[in-house]
Amino acid sequence: LKPIWLKSCKRLGHGAIRSERGPLRAMVARGCFVKRRSGAFTRRFRNEQVIGSGCSATVVKAVDRSTRQPRAVKIMDKAGSREGAARARREESIMQALDHPNILKLYETFCTDDSVCLITELCSGGDLYDAVLKVGRFAEPQAADVARQLLGAVHLLQRCCVSHSDVKPSNVLLCGAPEPQGNNVVKLADFGSAHIFQPDIPERSDVWSCGLILRFLLCGAAPFPSKAENGEAGGPQVHVGSCVFRASEWSHVSAAAADLTGRLLTRDQSARWTAERALTHPWLQSRAPPAPEVAERALAGLRAYGRSSALRRAALEAVADQLEAGEVEDLRAAFTILDAGGDGLLSLEDVQLSLSRLGMDQPEDLCDLLRSLDPDGVGVIEYTTFLASALQPQRHASAAAVQAAFRVFDPDGQGGITWKSIWRVLHGCSGAEPPSVNSKAASKVVSLGEVDRNGDEVIDLHTFEEMVREGGPPPGVGGPRDRAEAAVAEALTAAAAGAGAAPPWQG
Repeated sequence: LKPIWLKSCKRLGHGAIRSERGPLRAMVARGCFVKRRSGAFTRRFRNEQVIGSGCSATVVKAVDRSTRQPRAVKIMDKAGSREGAARARREESIMQALDHPNILKLYETFCTDDSVCLITELCSGGDLYDAVLKVGRFAEPQAADVARQLLGAVHLLQRCCVSHSDVKPSNVLLCGAPEPQGNNVVKLADFGSAHIFQPDIPERSDVWSCGLILRFLLCGAAPFPSKAENGEAGGPQVHVGSCVFRASEWSHVSAAAADLTGRLLTRDQSARWTAERALTHPWLQSRAPPAPEVAERALAGLRAYGRSSALRRAALEAVADQLEAGEVEDLRAAFTILDAGGDGLLSLEDVQLSLSRLGMDQPEDLCDLLRSLDPDGVGVIEYTTFLASALQPQRHASAAAVQAAFRVFDPDGQGGITWKSIWRVLHGCSGAEPPSVNSKAASKVVSLGEVDRNGDEVIDLHTFEEMVREGGPPPGVGGPRDRAEAAVAEALTAAAAGAGAAPPWQG
């Protein structure tokens, strides 16, 4: 369903997002659902209150006028400044490309002559800095959980050759009220300072920042050591990595937690651990094992998703993309269990290792199952794709999320989805336009005919919601194609190949 080649990736700065595994569909998949619109965001959203401000941007809470979904809006001024406009565009492009459970999600962008407004998910729990100041410090299990999530996000960034460059407690947001003794879901935000680095030049500044945040969580002290703490004042001291801190702060911290912090706070970048290696540290692996039933339900969902038509898969992904973090917490937990590598991408090796840890036998159809969900042969399943496969529409898909997903395919508000609007969503990242072909045949080829009961080549919101909640005919229900349809399929396949995309009708 998605582009896979680097030539179709969004260009970020001087290069495209890359990965050691080759071009990632995840880097384009979410971008297909993120729309760039002209005009003021207040046409669609009701501005409620300012929740943060800085030297270059203001963040407000807003509510979608039609779906009533709460959102955060980052308003960046670009008037009279080329640098400001370029920075806003870079932040938009990078956020549009990333798909990870612990990275703030970008939904759409509104642009005017004076500003760029990023519409993102709203994290109601505030930032990590205020949370730690309020409670003093986090217990080690909760600190480890936050560190695991944050390092997972940085792991994906490193694999994609992206440096956040401003990882700090105030840029780590909580999805709910802080729980120093409970579970906290965090999101890495504010990519205004992010940049792309060359794969052959290691960039581990974000890992150093994670080490400072871990020290902040464990000790409750300021995340950045003062001169007094760096050995210029008397009193007992302790060395943690390349830093020197007051020994009194670390008296209650376990040796394992201090060891990981030291591995991250090593000044020599070549010796400093990567996020990938840090995620294998015993202190982060010491959480209680989950119940095997969670993995079994997830695999069952993947099987059902694989049997759905290509159009329904795309619709489910759009719905999953619109769901709030609290609505899919159980699915996020299941994904975390299966994502052994912690980078937000499911590979066959990840699932096999996770099943082994749970003491479960590997299903005979596991390889075929994952391959069916990865028709491009990239070797990974992205987070949003997993959510789409695992969600239970009657339980997870709220009316607001379905309406918002429908609007992704109907951005102009015409009230209906055609085969051309489907094309523009799935291949719009590359700027490709649908080819001139027979409309009726094209509708059938892209699976629109499977749910278009009245034959007008358009599906409305009611039909879209029925397809999402109740499913639809299996792929290929229309029977063998006639010559006209075969010719159209060939033309669309060629056009999709030119856009660097896997045709949706091959899903």
